Amino acid sequence: MPEINLFDRVLKILARHYAEVFLRLAFPDGGVQLIGTDENVEISLPDQRIDFLHQIRADGQEYLLHFEFQLQHRRNIPRRIFIYSAERTHQFDKPVISIVLYLERREAPIPNEYTVEIGRTVIHRFTYPILKLWDYEDEIDREN
Repeated sequence: MPEINLFDRVLKILARHYAEVFLRLAFPDGGVQLIGTDENVEISLPDQRIDFLHQIRADGQEYLLHFEFQLQHRRNIPRRIFIYSAERTHQFDKPVISIVLYLERREAPIPNEYTVEIGRTVIHRFTYPILKLWDYEDEIDREN
């Protein structure tokens, strides 16, 4: 039988009955309203495949290096990379480094972060490096 964590149980009961207090702690400037509560939510994610996942070591630490190849940028890429990174971190219990490599030239800036904002305040920010193949045209030409 699993051990019961009383501290965890007490906090869940307090959060259920005093949600407004927790909201004030998290957002002291206000502007956030409680509109519903879901308890004991199970996370069920669909199977998704990523392009490449390599195991690497740097400075004595093991990492997973995730390369995602994209012909061109699509609006859902930042959110997808955030989810892929979180899923692989949980699945393999190792830090994940996600890098998106773009193949088709684009003059407009390419986003490299997924953010959650309330108003103009960033609450969460997940950033990742991007590589633009066209930045390496000269090097590629020299190799051929």
